[in-house]
Amino acid sequence: MRNPGWALVILAAVLLTACKSDEERLDDLDRSTDQQGRLDLTRYDAGALVHEGFQTAQEMESLSLARLGKLVHDCGLLLEGNEYALCRADAVATLTRVALAAPIASIDQALEDHPALNKHALAQIEILDRVCKCLDVPRLIAGLGDGDRTVVLAVHRELKEVTGESFPATAAAWQTWWEKAAVDLQARAANESRQPLEILGKLRYPTLAQARSVLGYVSARMASLDLPSMDDLSRRAILRIARQVVVLGLIKALEDKDAGVRWDACEGMLRVRDPRFGEVLSKRWMQERDAGCQVKLLEVGAHYPSRRTLEMHLFAMLADERAVRLSAREGLVRMTGVEGPMDAAFWTSWYERQGRNLWP
Repeated sequence: MRNPGWALVILAAVLLTACKSDEERLDDLDRSTDQQGRLDLTRYDAGALVHEGFQTAQEMESLSLARLGKLVHDCGLLLEGNEYALCRADAVATLTRVALAAPIASIDQALEDHPALNKHALAQIEILDRVCKCLDVPRLIAGLGDGDRTVVLAVHRELKEVTGESFPATAAAWQTWWEKAAVDLQARAANESRQPLEILGKLRYPTLAQARSVLGYVSARMASLDLPSMDDLSRRAILRIARQVVVLGLIKALEDKDAGVRWDACEGMLRVRDPRFGEVLSKRWMQERDAGCQVKLLEVGAHYPSRRTLEMHLFAMLADERAVRLSAREGLVRMTGVEGPMDAAFWTSWYERQGRNLWP
């Protein structure tokens, strides 16, 4: 159950942030957690800001591609490490909403397995870092105007390393060079980024941590590129990886220690369809002890007909809770088309006669 004490905190945050823009609320969401997804407890309102940011994301009609990637990454991160059930539930609801609002709900995509996934993905990231370093030049030039001499010297040294040039530590000289070289450097960076970006977008990431880490990097890198010629490729890569984070995030949430989060995960699996959900739903059934979640598992499992989900409903016909047995019977009727009674003996007999042969 969600803690009602959050209501006062959330109300206070709403009053304090009433004048903020949507982008500012999303920025607050990012700043209110650490690198493990836990709340930044140096901010007394961190939990409320996370809730407010997620609510804003769910209500926005559209998100920029970079923002969408970052948001989906953050949802995955919080599902892995956040200590508060309300934050994790908000992450599940946001994943579901974003998946349906953006074109990442489709399952029509071919992914590639790689025997050394981490090493292979890291190699692509290193290529992107190398070829895109030159695009940091405008930011570095701005750093030459810093009042701290130490910063200026560090920036100057980095400029020379990145460009191979050796102009003085003055912004004017570097700006003149950049204006002449920018078009060619940007074109080269775009061309050399294509292959590693395509590879990262096609890989299958078995774990949530792998998928959301790559998504976070690619989203940030593509935002920093800001090259129109890369828009289509960036979009495909980010949406394909984001799809994997959505699926793996919902699977992660189905094992959450909080029943409310598990219920929300079931709802997400009902709305965002993926063939893998049928198996994880039936596995979860064998461990689930909360009656409300049992009912929800059966409701959703009926939308993924297979031998395993059929057997899951047959087991549920023996449950003590009437609501569970009723949901099991409704699921059996939906999957089989047989209008049988709410009677375990009837369905067991039917299964032995013909039900076991419906699916391999």
